[in-house]
Amino acid sequence: MLFSVTSCADALMCDTVDEMNENGDALLITELTVKIANAGAGNVIMWFMVVLSLISIVLIIERFLHFRRACGDLEIQYARLSAHLRNEEFMQALDELKDDMTMVGRVARTGLNRLHHGRQAVQESMAAATLLERQKGERFLSVLGTLGANAPFIGLLGTVVEIIHTLSNSGSMTAERIPQMMADLSTALAATAVGLLVALPAVAANNYFRRRLQTMESAASAIGHELISYANLPHPEREQ
Repeated sequence: MLFSVTSCADALMCDTVDEMNENGDALLITELTVKIANAGAGNVIMWFMVVLSLISIVLIIERFLHFRRACGDLEIQYARLSAHLRNEEFMQALDELKDDMTMVGRVARTGLNRLHHGRQAVQESMAAATLLERQKGERFLSVLGTLGANAPFIGLLGTVVEIIHTLSNSGSMTAERIPQMMADLSTALAATAVGLLVALPAVAANNYFRRRLQTMESAASAIGHELISYANLPHPEREQ
């Protein structure tokens, strides 16, 4: 009986010690968080958001210039190539695409260079060229998508840190301190606004560029199907 009472007392004491240790760890983490907030973490996060905004702007401009070069006028390109193919003017079509740096032009040029190898060669070579062009088009789009998805949360983190800083330094609540506290809280909310300002253009640009890439792939696929239909027709041999 005495042994049972002693065992229960020991177990209760161990649970109490463990609870005190857990509370102590939680208190330590809380104090560390407050110290980090008071050390100016909110300003660091705000500057980090500014850097992310600049990165987003640079990437959007770079992608815009890339798609401007790679897209061209898809309807005019398709009409010209289709006219050459219908007239079996394969050499003329190849000459017209010689200096074409658009996605459709490069893919079509690859297919034209494989016409004398048959349908399978045309299909496989154009599929490979399309994959390479897709990789070029998707460059940096994952970065824009990541910025758009995570910038609001980074801004929210800045807001929380600034609120912690404001409340930890508020001291006793007096009528004279309330206006200053409200001003500090409004400054804290600015971090969330900055996060949204970074995220919205990044998300919009990412969706727009992916739509452009899909449109170019569709045009390249249409040209590819038309080229395959002419692959078995007689035409002059061309060097690779």
